[in-house]
Amino acid sequence: MALVLGVQPNDIVLVGLRKIRVATTEDPTQMILVRDDGKVFTVKHELMTEVFPNVLVSIGSRRGDGHRRLVFKAPRTILVTRAMPQLKITRARRRPKIRGARGPSKHHAAAALPSKAHSILSMETK
Repeated sequence: MALVLGVQPNDIVLVGLRKIRVATTEDPTQMILVRDDGKVFTVKHELMTEVFPNVLVSIGSRRGDGHRRLVFKAPRTILVTRAMPQLKITRARRRPKIRGARGPSKHHAAAALPSKAHSILSMETK
């Protein structure tokens, strides 16, 4: 059974621990694929092309949505999947302080105490 993946230019497909990049998809009868070691393959609609040992690729039928498809035939022991796009790691931004006439925070312990307790607490700390 074959695996069919919809692809666009510059998509990367992982085949085991190796990578294949879709270089171009303009021609409806063929696609150019570039392996991670730089070897270039021209994949056609009718022919299966061996891109790695025991891994064959051809162009799948085109549907009305305009997306191009690659058909992979490989043993079940070889994982074929689409590569995830690189995620940018950014520092979390601090929440902006809200300034205004809010008064003391409800979560501050001293603000929740009655005014007599403030004077007692200030005497104990002296």
